Amino acid sequence: MAVSAYPPADTYAINAVVAKSADMSLLFYMLLIAPADAFFTSFFSASAANGAVQYLVCGLISAVIIILLLEVAKAARMLALLLVPYLFFILFGGLVYFWDHHIGIFSMFYVFVLWCFWDQLQLRRETLFTNNKPFRYLGLFVLALALLSTLRWSVVAARNDIDLNYGTGREAAAFIMENKLDQLNIWVAWRIIENEKAGEKYYDYASTEGVPTIAYFDNNIFSNFNYQNNNRRYLTHKINCEDKCVNELDAKDNPDVLFTNLSLYYTLGEQISVNDYALVKSISGRKIWKDEVDEYKVLIFLNKDLLNNYPQLDILNWEDELLPNEEISPWFTK
Repeated sequence: MAVSAYPPADTYAINAVVAKSADMSLLFYMLLIAPADAFFTSFFSASAANGAVQYLVCGLISAVIIILLLEVAKAARMLALLLVPYLFFILFGGLVYFWDHHIGIFSMFYVFVLWCFWDQLQLRRETLFTNNKPFRYLGLFVLALALLSTLRWSVVAARNDIDLNYGTGREAAAFIMENKLDQLNIWVAWRIIENEKAGEKYYDYASTEGVPTIAYFDNNIFSNFNYQNNNRRYLTHKINCEDKCVNELDAKDNPDVLFTNLSLYYTLGEQISVNDYALVKSISGRKIWKDEVDEYKVLIFLNKDLLNNYPQLDILNWEDELLPNEEISPWFTK
């Protein structure tokens, strides 16, 4: 099982992208923070300001959850059912891949093992819940809080889903179709992954801006996404080991349209400059996570040489699109 779960050499993974990285922060998160994040906190989020107090609170809550699970597993005589998959998932998430939307796996795993434990405890119910009343009350208290917390998240998130525009794909696709920009050469910004401790930087050409937009087209409209393979309109999570994408981009003419954002973690390389392009569309989206809302923007630029062909488009100032406290990509300031 462990061998089959280990990613191939060309698959995006935490330990494959920055090979010399000794940063164990995600493994620490998986072990000591994620249990609390599954039910009570939002430590792993774009807007979280995490300090010593937050670490301490999350660690204490996670410790309580883990201890309760261990005690119930021992009473049910099913420690292996808890520990084997649990430790395996922690190692996989900490060393291979994990993101905030995967936190629900923890929640579902806890529900699954508790369900199995309860079935076994029916014959020995008195030994766990009658003779150890403090443990029983603590367990019921934590369970009640977990249910209330997750219910609150669900209600708030559902309301935000209804009230707010949470995606940019539909609006971006409508703009491209209306102005027939899909007939032009479109580039999308790719992601920068940097490890300051190891002094390494990796360009993730497989993870780009604008992926939700492709769902509204029959073909891949982006020249540098999945090497313009029309049958791959989705993220492959493949890493670019030989800089094939860079070589192909350098060989192409400058694009007509750029699909990007202002984030520090995205770029369009050194070959082209923002000074040669005009911003013609800004689309706001929101990442809805638990009870939080994080705004982001997708920007569409048109080559200035083509502006006369599209008199219906308004020219915007990209500097006006900066979000509060947003760190800007060096591509815009080079």
